[in-house]
Parts: sequence; C-alpha cells; structure tokens
Amino acid sequence: EGSVYSLASFKLTPDFASNGKTDIFDAYVDLTPWSFAKLRAGKGKPQIGLEHLQADEYLAFSERAFPSDLVPSRDTGVSLFGDLFGGAVSYSAGISNGVGDNQVNDSVTAPVTSDTDNNNGKEGTARLAFKPFKNTETHALQGLGFGLGGSYAQQNINIPNYVSPGQNSLFTVASGQPDGQHIRLAPELNYYYHSFGAFGEFAQSAQVWRVGRVRTNIVNQAWQG
Repeated sequence: EGSVYSLASFKLTPDFASNGKTDIFDAYVDLTPWSFAKLRAGKGKPQIGLEHLQADEYLAFSERAFPSDLVPSRDTGVSLFGDLFGGAVSYSAGISNGVGDNQVNDSVTAPVTSDTDNNNGKEGTARLAFKPFKNTETHALQGLGFGLGGSYAQQNINIPNYVSPGQNSLFTVASGQPDGQHIRLAPELNYYYHSFGAFGEFAQSAQVWRVGRVRTNIVNQAWQG
C-alpha cells in the first residue's frame, strides 16, 4: 500500500496460499483530495459489518464472530465515502457486482476469491456511523459510537457458504438457489475510554431462495457483544 501526497492512495493484498492457488483479496485505488469526499475504485471490503471492516491486526480476538458470516467478504465496484463535522459523522455509499454472504463474487469455497461476475444485477451498499461527542469536552463520552450499514440487491448469486471462525463449513443447503431480492442490515455500537473498550453488532441477511418454481424469503441473523 502507498500514497501520493494527500491526493491518492492504493492497496494490493495478494494471497499466495489460498487453497493451492494465488488470489487477490484487495486491489483498489482511493482518490482523496478532501476528507469529506473520497472515491474508491477496485476490489475490497464493502462497507458493512463492524468487526468485518476491521483489519486482522486490529481485532480484539483471534477470530471473527458470526456476524461476519452474513456480510460480503470482498467485492468489486466503486464507492464514495468521507468524514463530516470533524469526524463526528462518517458515511459511505457504493455499488458493486454483488456477492453472497461471506463470499467474493462467484466462489463457493471461502475464502478463495474470484473476480468474475455472472449476471447483470448489481448491489448497493451504504453505511452511516456517528460519534456525537467526539469533538466535545465530555471526555468520558468521546469514544461512544454507533452506526448502521445495509445493502440491497436483486440478482441470482451462488449458494453462500456459512463457516465457523476456523473456516469449517457449518451449513450447506440440500437444494435451491439464491435468486431474487437480498437485503442486509447491520447495526453497531461501540465505546472506548482509555484502555477500556466494548462493542456489539447485529447482522441480518434476508435472501429470496428458489427451488424449482417455488420462492421463499430466508432470513439469517447473528450477533455478538
């Protein structure tokens, strides 16, 4: 990763031991002329899921919890993001190819990545995060934050692979195909004061599935605190 003054930055994350092949997890460029409006293009994490958005080296625990199973791992697209009011409000909005839960593009074996898109449907993702006391003199509340992320897509995608934190498959479907409306919601709450930290998040993924000509909406939920 690197930057060109304060105008642009980039990140490239290859994996040379991903199920016997080489993959690219992150490959994007950021245009950053202003703190309130930045543009990202390429492949990376869609902005949804509190712990999922944290880099591995900053996790509180050695493994991610189950809410990260219900958000997209990586996807390719463009997004606009930034900070407002001195960092008291952060926002992001983007459009990408669209992927299943815990997946990248059309691969069914996490965490192998794929860079192809097999349909014309796209996915929109948005997130708002607030730190209302960040710029106040109330020091005990400056580290309080909360937010909400969400995504919407209308497309046919590959069957998601739900895995344990150790990446062992814990659920597979007998038959059927995700085909139709897919809505995710992910509220979050966090608080930090000196060396104390606490956070919690909830994730819900509602996907229309099809078996033959029969369709139904399947809802999966996960939380951690």
